[in-house]
Amino acid sequence: MKPKPYRTVDEMLDQEKNPAKAVLPYDIYSSDRAAFLTLAVHREFMALPLDALGKATLGGEAASIVLEFGRSMARIEGRKLDELFEDILLSKVRVIRLGRHPSCTIERILINSGALI
Repeated sequence: MKPKPYRTVDEMLDQEKNPAKAVLPYDIYSSDRAAFLTLAVHREFMALPLDALGKATLGGEAASIVLEFGRSMARIEGRKLDELFEDILLSKVRVIRLGRHPSCTIERILINSGALI
């Protein structure tokens, strides 16, 4: 996988409007390590520091990822999330957004106890 070279936030978010094709619902750094994990839903963003990641869980036959950052918790729901999970643990993921792709689908992102962003 190659990182998407978006120049602006709007350019990145426009991917949500496009139908499923060869664009994964997350972007990675191919050679650098990410300092923050940014969750993007409906033109709202939450960036969480990866060095604060205390616990990560992949469950439901790779249908959910739960990330605990101190007092904050993020839940990512979809299908085929195993590769995304591994990339998060390797600090390669830049941005996660809603989207469908044959190799990974993200249907919902929740922050803390059910607060949808």
